[in-house]
Amino acid sequence: MTIIMILKNTVVLCVFLVISVAARSMWCIFIFQVYSGVFLEGPHWSRSENALYWVDILAQKLLRMDETGNVTSRNIGYGPPSLVVSVKDYPKMLLVTVRSGVYLLNWDAEPGDNALRLLSVVDVGLPDNRCNDGKVDANGRLFFGTIGKEVGSFLDKDKASLYMIDEYNYQNPEIKVRPVSVSNGIAWTSDSKFMFYIDTPTRNIDVFDFNLESGTIRKYR
Repeated sequence: MTIIMILKNTVVLCVFLVISVAARSMWCIFIFQVYSGVFLEGPHWSRSENALYWVDILAQKLLRMDETGNVTSRNIGYGPPSLVVSVKDYPKMLLVTVRSGVYLLNWDAEPGDNALRLLSVVDVGLPDNRCNDGKVDANGRLFFGTIGKEVGSFLDKDKASLYMIDEYNYQNPEIKVRPVSVSNGIAWTSDSKFMFYIDTPTRNIDVFDFNLESGTIRKYR
């Protein structure tokens, strides 16, 4: 079993092996440092490419590690990226969030921000908000959220939202939860019946009933 972890400024690869000797089994853990950066977030595994994508927010970079362990990067001059996910059936085609915009990017395009194609802008009217964390559900929809204005340790609370974007609403992502302050971690149960969600300042893990077919959430608790 292999687990990839991002620890703020380091990507770590953990390999778990079960070794059987004389009818006894034991776990062996091997840890490898893959990449060291400034502020690393948003690991996304592309199964079709056998590649790992992630962002370095403060360095304004997108990064990609291929199946050989080779790491390449793209600089984003426009602003700090917050997440990157691959587009199904289109190798190296990515959805990227930068500031409050959702962009389409071909990884192999010429360097520079001209390769970014704007799809939509969220939190309109709140120019200091920016996109934050996100995750793709089992049917390929991207759930992602925003964070309110930050000035030092001050956070403008209850000004952000959780959105859902798919192939039909990419110009106008659907609001799923509002208001939130720091939209953060998202995960689903293996059967996709429940969605877990974190709005960081609440210090809670919220649970929603999730309909995989429609992408709807309900019964917050």
